[in-house]
Amino acid sequence: MPIQRLSFLLLLTLSAGLVACQDRTATQSAQPGATAPEVTPAQAPPAAQVALALEPVSLPSCDSAEVLVKWDARIIPSDASEIEIWVGKSDDNKLWMASSPFGEAKTGPWTNPGAVFILKNKADGLELARTVMQGPDCG
Repeated sequence: MPIQRLSFLLLLTLSAGLVACQDRTATQSAQPGATAPEVTPAQAPPAAQVALALEPVSLPSCDSAEVLVKWDARIIPSDASEIEIWVGKSDDNKLWMASSPFGEAKTGPWTNPGAVFILKNKADGLELARTVMQGPDCG
């Protein structure tokens, strides 16, 4: 009986230690003329694929707005420890931020319908995911 109790306590201690050792760091850079976004490490189980999401997914008008951007690229090789998020309209994309492969951040009040967000592997520039801010056609 005492060995079973000791084994249980050891397993519980190791599990708590693994949870406490998660990497929660991120580096960031702001789009020129914009304030640097605050990156918040998100809490979720490992991803099965690369994800890039916007909240809200659609804007009601052509007015600029802040948008929450969430990404999960933990499936990329471990030697690629940073990602980049580029923003723009088709060919005029600009680097918005560099970060760890998992997190979320708010844009400044500059996001419009039609804005394209592209998640890239910083090591080789490979595009991992792309999403477009939905909303009315603002021409």
